[in-house]
Amino acid sequence: MKTIRVGIFVASVLAGCQSVPESGQIQYHTVSREKNARAIVAILKCLEQPGCQALLGEQLQCGPFLWQQLKDNPALTNIGERTQFSLPEKDASGGSRDLTLEGARFNDAEQVRAFWKAFSEKVPPATLQRIRWLKTQENRIYWALTRDAIREPVFIVEGKHERILMQLVATNQWFTLTFIDNLQDVVVRD
Repeated sequence: MKTIRVGIFVASVLAGCQSVPESGQIQYHTVSREKNARAIVAILKCLEQPGCQALLGEQLQCGPFLWQQLKDNPALTNIGERTQFSLPEKDASGGSRDLTLEGARFNDAEQVRAFWKAFSEKVPPATLQRIRWLKTQENRIYWALTRDAIREPVFIVEGKHERILMQLVATNQWFTLTFIDNLQDVVVRD
């Protein structure tokens, strides 16, 4: 029965969404609908299982907004490598300056699993209920963080108080989570 619901959900998401076209300086690379559908199924299956590790690989980058929520977790204190993100910010005079924020990179399977456990305690996967493509503002935020081309499969997984950005990479028939952040309270002002 769950398989039928997953299939109907994936079909409705794919029917109602289109990939974001490449625009301006943000490069957005699409993949086939089939690959996106398989990625959605992989995420849904993982979120249904407590402690799921099916999406976890050897490396994972945590963006600065989610890292701010997790960095004080004792299980994450001495693992991973701290990284810097530079984001443009308007100052009081109307000009722009760079704001530096801290994120983290986890570089082996043990660190990635420790991070996922801390993430799952803060944001129980079962509370994440809706998967969708990134909206224009979310694409701008993600691009500003990475300064690299955005490549599908990449989704926002929403909960009551979360907008979790999940970047996956296809490896054979599997998908691996490579970047994660929470864009819930992030606002872009032009």
